[in-house]
Amino acid sequence: MPPRASSERHMRLAEIDETERTYVNDLRMLVETHMKACATVLSREEMALVFGNLKELYEIHKMLASNLEAAQRDDIAEAVAAHARVFVEMAPFLRAYTVYCKGYHKGLEFVSSSPKLAKYRKAKPELPSLLIKPVQRLCKYPLLFEALREHVTGDTKTRLEKALEGVRTACEAVNEGVASDSEMAKVVQIYTECFDASPDLGTLVTPARRFLARGPLSFPKDENPDLTYFLFNDLLLLAKKAGPKFSLHHRIALVDLDVKDAISLTKDNLIFLVYHNRTGGSYSRNDDDHKLKLQYLDKLSFTFESPSGQDSDALRATLLQATADVKSLHSGLMSRRNAR
Repeated sequence: MPPRASSERHMRLAEIDETERTYVNDLRMLVETHMKACATVLSREEMALVFGNLKELYEIHKMLASNLEAAQRDDIAEAVAAHARVFVEMAPFLRAYTVYCKGYHKGLEFVSSSPKLAKYRKAKPELPSLLIKPVQRLCKYPLLFEALREHVTGDTKTRLEKALEGVRTACEAVNEGVASDSEMAKVVQIYTECFDASPDLGTLVTPARRFLARGPLSFPKDENPDLTYFLFNDLLLLAKKAGPKFSLHHRIALVDLDVKDAISLTKDNLIFLVYHNRTGGSYSRNDDDHKLKLQYLDKLSFTFESPSGQDSDALRATLLQATADVKSLHSGLMSRRNAR
């Protein structure tokens, strides 16, 4: 393969190894610091509610990180094949995430509200952001392998696809184990099934994020045809179909959106939006060279399409409410920050 492909393989493989080591350190912090501290004030049942089977996950990933370290090779193709073998063997163990993911939301609610943890919340405010790490890591494995697969061929690619199938199967089993109406499960599903491994996507799975709707978009003068929107309670993603998945074009915080009604000469039931760029620019993907660039925009105007008046009214109400909620939250946070 050309030198660039080899460099990409090195980079993607290093990303798997480095992020795994970082994740093991996060788990170590949870188990050896937070669990030990909380055990002095919480009952056994409360500990199980907050931390689930975190110790089991920690042991699994210590083993996984050790096996990945042993899979290092001077030849990059051999290293990829060795990494693939590790994940083929370890993928079944990832089903242990079912227990953790099932109890995650109730555990987080307890951490946020229990009087027993009032002092600890103040002393260690990072606990909630650590508790979401296992959910985020599980979602990331298929994306990491998909990104690496783009730069391998032949037998190495076959081995890698077997590993990818293994981690996907494990993720699907966990998703099935989590309640179907779980808000987090819906976000996880969108993240793993709909998007490629875009570096500008960032961390989509967060404790408070809820998926609300998706559908087609129209732009004035058809500047960006064939885009699809993914609406969350705090975020709007605009994406373009790229093979079986979507490639991200714009990531917009709802706090930066204004909603206005529009009149269409060709279609009914449209919602008109104006994106006011408060942060100086928005990230978008350049389709020619697939590199990220910073586009400076005064505003980005587009319309939501919906098949019926009833659907349009519902979508408009959903978007207005979500935008109002997140702006109210943002205003409150800024007021408290300025009061300090």
